[in-house]
Amino acid sequence: MNEKNFIEVNGIRFETIVPKRVLTLPKKDILQKLSYIGKYLSKPPLHPSPGYPVEIGIRITNNRDRPLYFSFNFALFPEIIRVENGKNILFEGGWFHPEQPLQSDFYVTMPGESTSFFIDAKICWLCGNNYGLSIDFNGGEFIFKPLRLGRYKLRLIYHNQTDKNWFYDSVNKQTQVIEGLWIGRVLTPFVEIDLVRQ
Repeated sequence: MNEKNFIEVNGIRFETIVPKRVLTLPKKDILQKLSYIGKYLSKPPLHPSPGYPVEIGIRITNNRDRPLYFSFNFALFPEIIRVENGKNILFEGGWFHPEQPLQSDFYVTMPGESTSFFIDAKICWLCGNNYGLSIDFNGGEFIFKPLRLGRYKLRLIYHNQTDKNWFYDSVNKQTQVIEGLWIGRVLTPFVEIDLVRQ
């Protein structure tokens, strides 16, 4: 099957990157069970550990004739659908405490070049036969749940609403402004993934 995993918008190509399409669910052990209990006692809440890292990212190719700036500060989110019943897996749980963006949250992409960005994603055991996809970002965490054995469709939503933002420059120890950020909302094409047991 020739799966098209990119979309082009006004000369900019947005591509879903999921190198491994078969993902092994983590084993449950006593440490995870204790961590599950502990998440109700901690602020901010913790998800069971260890989480197994999952590569989920976006590749943006600039086919235009000028440099483009992209923000990845709270601008990239996954959408997950269970193939069996067509239901969306929603984020249920997590915490959010806005922090000042960092310089590393913004990328410039030159004409004819690509920028790749991977979200900080992990699969973790929750309880029973339920798992979750934990997404960490600057100032928070979301957990998409419940996930179980089976096939899912996954895509990314890139959404940036402002053409400028401020970030903390750790070298000069001061806040700076970045302007000319690309504004828009793009849904990358779905790719299929399978969740299997070890």
